Amino acid sequence: MSTYYGQNDLANTHRRKLECEAEQQRLAASVSASPKRNVLKLAITKLGVLLVGLGTWMKQVEPVEQSPTPVTGKL
Repeated sequence: MSTYYGQNDLANTHRRKLECEAEQQRLAASVSASPKRNVLKLAITKLGVLLVGLGTWMKQVEPVEQSPTPVTGKL
């Protein structure tokens, strides 16, 4: 025989179980999202370092290309 209190206890137990499953899914989603953000952050950092290095190299090469040697004497 099922009573109101027995059904209420079953409903509460079921609700708690669903809440625990939802919390586990939220935790799993937050854990799996973190490495993606870390990979993206690492990629952006490496791209930034590459661009800074390229800019430095261009500054070193630029004066050599822009400063022609003056022509003196007869050609």
